[in-house]
Amino acid sequence: MKSDILQKILNIFQRHD
Repeated sequence: MKSDILQKILNIFQRHD
């Protein structure tokens, strides 16, 4: 699924600790 790339991007955005 292409969601794999989207999830990776979201993961970086979520890393806004």
